[in-house]
Formats: sequence, structure tokens, C-alpha cells
Amino acid sequence: MIQFVRQGFEFGIANMWPMVGYVSEVINPQGYQTSEICGVADMIHMALKLTLAGAGDYWDDVDRWTRNQFAEGQLTSSEWVSPMAKDKPVNLKPLDHGTGATTTEKVPERCVGGVRGMALCQ
Repeated sequence: MIQFVRQGFEFGIANMWPMVGYVSEVINPQGYQTSEICGVADMIHMALKLTLAGAGDYWDDVDRWTRNQFAEGQLTSSEWVSPMAKDKPVNLKPLDHGTGATTTEKVPERCVGGVRGMALCQ
């Protein structure tokens, strides 16, 4: 199992920017590039597993990637919504078949604490 995780980790290292933890959404992207936060989480997870299994010391990588990419991907305010979009009504039909569990109220505010899917690289 350790060898399997190590192979995945080495593939990830070869296809990312390891100094900042940038994991491209697409291998060999052309033009528009985004960092896939799920990929960052996967790399952090593999680094932790390898370190805890005694297969290497990746604490510095975990620390750097968590600070530079993963923590920066967390939504800490609702200001990400355009002021023009805040006042527009949302016309969505509930997908819950009448249970009342779906809402369109205060969506930006309710997303605080979540993690965005991608970060743009310029």
C-alpha cells in the first residue's frame, strides 16, 4: 500500500508546482489555468499518510501546501458575490420534492467556511 501511495504522490509532485502547492486542473494545460483544490487536498493527504507510515518526512510540504493553497481556497467572507448579483432574485425549483430542505436564501453567507473548487493562476 505504501508503494502505491508513493507512486501516486510522485506522479502528483511531477505534475504540480510543489513550492506553492499549485495542482493544475489539467495536466499540460494550454492557456487558462486553475489550481484544483481537491488535488491540493489529495497531495496533502498522501504526504501525511507517507509521513505517518515512516516512508518519508513530508511535514514541510504539508505545511507549505496547506498555507499557500488549501487555506487560501477557503471562503472567509461572502464578499465574493458581485454586488449586482446580490439583489437579483434566484428562480430555482426545489429539488427536494416538497420537503422544504432546499433554499435560495442567503446563499453567499451560507457558503462561508466552505472551500472553492478552483483558484485562478495568472
